[in-house]
Amino acid sequence: MKLYQLSIFWAVKVALHLVSSEKRSGFESRIHNGTAAKIGQFPWQAYLDVDLRDSYVKEGGAALISNKWLLTAAHCVSDAINITVVLGTTLRGGQDPSAFRTKTNEFYIHENYNNVTLDNDIALIKMKIAVTFTRNITAIPLGGYLEEFVSVTVSGWGDTRQDLSEGMEMSDILYYTELTAIPNDLCIQLRNDSINEKQVCTISDGTSGACRGDSGGPLVRLVNGTWTHVGIVSFGTGFNCSLPTGYIRTDSYREWIKSTMKKHSKKCSFKKL
Repeated sequence: MKLYQLSIFWAVKVALHLVSSEKRSGFESRIHNGTAAKIGQFPWQAYLDVDLRDSYVKEGGAALISNKWLLTAAHCVSDAINITVVLGTTLRGGQDPSAFRTKTNEFYIHENYNNVTLDNDIALIKMKIAVTFTRNITAIPLGGYLEEFVSVTVSGWGDTRQDLSEGMEMSDILYYTELTAIPNDLCIQLRNDSINEKQVCTISDGTSGACRGDSGGPLVRLVNGTWTHVGIVSFGTGFNCSLPTGYIRTDSYREWIKSTMKKHSKKCSFKKL
């Protein structure tokens, strides 16, 4: 390993020693100690307000990948009856003039999704009307395989508080933070948890990360000047959101995404890389 990689390894290993017994938490996550996003900085970012069958409400994130389709985590929309989608804003309530709001009840969860292990934690949401691409609303292309020790960015409206002991409180504004992708064998060792080849973990400098309320949101990577979608926020460690976060690898589900959209679409406009 390079010196930089070793420093990441030991910094996270020491931190995770404190939480080695913590179980996997299918997030409802947050961007912890992140930076406030500017309007149009993440034009693919969507906020989800999900009405559940048991009369409860769940909040999360998603990414716009065509003019009618969004990519999110399965655990964000399982048991949903209606989904409110908000695009084109950094404000969770969508109060600014550029915001686009729509409701839908059409979504497709991966047929092999496991709500215990969070394997195949991926879903597609289809909007009833196509959105018009603007400076603040545009689709993000699906990225390729995410290599080890590369810089990535995650964004969301999740809880930003230091104290997570009193339930979840969503942020009113969109935050983001930069992270580093790590090898799966390192993630397994640090988390004391199982990670499969269709999942990937990230770490930070120990002060920031995705957490409660950010589930379903996009993990993105800048490739040759173009942002690409490389992961979906899926799971974490429960109470410390500065520790390694687990994501669904976008590239592992490229064919499922394309075939599902084709099966349930007449015509849609993709963002090509």
